[in-house]
Amino acid sequence: MIIRHAMCGVLALLALTGCGRQGPHQDKDYAAMNTIVMKPVCIGRFELSIPRDGERDWRTDVDWAEVTRLPFKLRTTEDFWGYVEARKQFLQSQKHDTEPSLLSLYEKVGDNAVILLNRQEPSNDVVYYLERYVWLGDRGYFFKGLGEGDEIKAKLRLNFQVQHPLSS
Repeated sequence: MIIRHAMCGVLALLALTGCGRQGPHQDKDYAAMNTIVMKPVCIGRFELSIPRDGERDWRTDVDWAEVTRLPFKLRTTEDFWGYVEARKQFLQSQKHDTEPSLLSLYEKVGDNAVILLNRQEPSNDVVYYLERYVWLGDRGYFFKGLGEGDEIKAKLRLNFQVQHPLSS
């Protein structure tokens, strides 16, 4: 019985002393170890640090949207607008059950950005997909998010009358 209490005491002591110990990874500054050159860019009300070099393909999330770099083959503004126009034409060519096409809204924002609000399926009348394309100097970026209901159209128009993406 005494041995049992002693063992419980030793185990409790070991458990308590192990709680305050930091692992070797907790002392490292991973942000300082990042070797990818980041460039701060203003997009609407957000300032993002976007990789300028290094990985060609990456993704992150911001403003409830998945952000990715557009294909590397897009090297000029003409390539960018051609890419956006092809996406617009594709969505306009697809039929929807309650709207003229899958494309519900196309809005150019400033000289370097555009918003496409669309449905993904002909029968879906609840969820919109919000696609935002931005050209920043020499690269294009894609923000994809979701929204529900028709009120998103009104919010987008109001929101983007005030905000305009800035060129880099």
